[in-house]
Amino acid sequence: MSPAQKVATVDKIRLSGKFTAAKMPALTSCFKLDEARNCELKFSWLMLGLDTQWQPIIPKALAFVLTVGRMKFCKPIYRSLFNWPLARASAIQQFEASRKTMHPITASIIAKLLN
Repeated sequence: MSPAQKVATVDKIRLSGKFTAAKMPALTSCFKLDEARNCELKFSWLMLGLDTQWQPIIPKALAFVLTVGRMKFCKPIYRSLFNWPLARASAIQQFEASRKTMHPITASIIAKLLN
């Protein structure tokens, strides 16, 4: 499958709302999603993991937003992390630590998610 086909597949699974965290390891392994270098594909996988509250996705999502500063990716990931009690403290800590190196508009919008 091409990266675009994988993105479409993962997005369709995510939108179904029927996927569970228990299935994440199999999907990740099948499509080698943890090795994806395509930002769109990695983002779709991260959002599915966050939606299902699959705990191993937390450090991967935090690492992704540090390396890819696009608002398109950062805002939804941080929103999901802030809204997940298990991930909230780590996400806030990372955001506060990296805020000064972020684009000012991105930092401002992410900060508003906390309020």
